[in-house]
Amino acid sequence: MTRGPLSADDIRRLFGELASELDAAGQRAEIFLVGGAAIALCFDARRATRDLDAVFAATDSVRRAAANVAYREGLDPDWLNDAVKGFLPGPDPNAVRYFEAPGLLVDVASAEYLLAMKLFSSRWRPTRRTSHCCTAKSATTLLKKVLPSLNEVIRDDR
Repeated sequence: MTRGPLSADDIRRLFGELASELDAAGQRAEIFLVGGAAIALCFDARRATRDLDAVFAATDSVRRAAANVAYREGLDPDWLNDAVKGFLPGPDPNAVRYFEAPGLLVDVASAEYLLAMKLFSSRWRPTRRTSHCCTAKSATTLLKKVLPSLNEVIRDDR
């Protein structure tokens, strides 16, 4: 059983379990991972997280498979959730394919995308959690790059 915060190793193992569940059910799903789990996997292996924030398709299949994994592993039922879906600024052209197995593909958000999410949500402040994402010379420039639709809204004060 997995209790407490999930490490990068836990997350990788859980992706394997989830892939097995999906494949056994004849399903195939894709996950786009953001938040603390993305940081733990790709940028700071010492980090742990309580849940995985993501968007996914086939939604119902992923939810069923995740519920089965949660039951077996003693996880919170929402260990994998899509509550973040309303906060994503759009597609990430620099996402990294992190995991691939029969039944499951997992892409992880790029560092620039993760930082842009923090900036866009106005929750960003320079901390140890965000310093490894990138050292943007200008938050405005980064937001415009990651979120081209904001180019008409955000104006540089040059």
